[in-house]
Amino acid sequence: MLTESEIIAALRDCYDPELPCNIVDLGLVRAIAITPDREAPGSGIPGVPQKHLVQIDLILTHPGDDAEAQLRAQIANR
Repeated sequence: MLTESEIIAALRDCYDPELPCNIVDLGLVRAIAITPDREAPGSGIPGVPQKHLVQIDLILTHPGDDAEAQLRAQIANR
């Protein structure tokens, strides 16, 4: 099962587009919700790793389309 601490560790590689610091250390991550993805391909088949849906609530330092798009792309890649 995917854990919140694993997600936080991955988010430490995501940097705010305007500031030279990761989003975890900046305190931009407000909440993380993890739910099993029951509709993922292979779900329920023994030996196939469980897929998860992750929702991350953030505070943006500079609300704007470009900065938000960059940050979303970094998070999705992680």
